[in-house]
Order: sequence, then structure tokens, then C-alpha cells
Amino acid sequence: MNFLTVRFLADFSILAIVNLCEIYYFKNKVAYRTYA
Repeated sequence: MNFLTVRFLADFSILAIVNLCEIYYFKNKVAYRTYA
């Protein structure tokens, strides 16, 4: 594995984690509005 591959995988994993957090937060907000 060269440096570019490692860099790409790191950026991709960070983006995936951020997207999962945003989706989780959005789902919680929608559920809170629905049940509140």
C-alpha cells in the first residue's frame, strides 16, 4: 500500500463516520419531533 491509498482510506473512513453521526442525529431529531 502506498501513501495515496492510505490517505484515501483515511479520508473515506472519516467521511463515513461523519455521515453516520449526521444520520443518527437526524433520525433522533425526527423521532423526538414525532413522539414529543
